[in-house]
Amino acid sequence: MQTREWERHEGATPQEWYQVKVVLYSDGSAQVLTTRNGRTVLNQCNLDPEQTDLLQEMLGIDHATRQAMKLEAKIAKCESPMEVEFLKAVFVNAPDIVPQYEVGTFRVDFALPEQKIAVEVDGHEFHSSREQRTKDAQRERVIERGGWRIVRFTGTEIHADAKACAEEFYKQVLEIKASKLPF
Repeated sequence: MQTREWERHEGATPQEWYQVKVVLYSDGSAQVLTTRNGRTVLNQCNLDPEQTDLLQEMLGIDHATRQAMKLEAKIAKCESPMEVEFLKAVFVNAPDIVPQYEVGTFRVDFALPEQKIAVEVDGHEFHSSREQRTKDAQRERVIERGGWRIVRFTGTEIHADAKACAEEFYKQVLEIKASKLPF
């Protein structure tokens, strides 16, 4: 949570005097409290990533801190330690990655929505039974029919070397982007 206050009253008439207090939360929501002419107004809003960046910049928050806040908000959406580990490794080069993204009636672990690239992180506990593997395959086919590409990693791969998984993901993203270029 970041807070900043502004006041303007020096040399101003009472009608021009104002005070603004902004509270920005890591989930992208903000509260703006404005006092003018003795009246106070509280606005609660959700911001898109560009608005959040702009507001954070106005609040004097440096780039590294803004990136850490974005990562913190994304980590809060992860559903397992394995997903957190992958996100931390991939975030540096893919800050636009979205955890728990809905694709049609399904939800994927991570996505780059603009490129229609999904990432699935398969832990042994939830993806080892015959029934679950069948459901995963059916689900994957439906998602791919929607024009999405799925990059899949096992929990064993991520725990062994999350950075290598992130590098493999970047390579896959570059290959997918290159395959979509008109020649």
